[in-house]
Amino acid sequence: MTVEFRLEGLEFVALNGGPHFKFTEAISFVVNCKTQAEVDKFWTKLSAGGKEVQCGWLKDK
Repeated sequence: MTVEFRLEGLEFVALNGGPHFKFTEAISFVVNCKTQAEVDKFWTKLSAGGKEVQCGWLKDK
């Protein structure tokens, strides 16, 4: 189940993981990019000081 909403002009999609997943402070962002250069720019900034993990995920500092 998902719900879509806008906050301060930004689009968000919230997911309900069901009863098997407990609530945590974690949040996921999808950043839509048009070029690989744009992907690289965001990846560099978002992963700075954090930890890169598999499948395009990262943990912030």
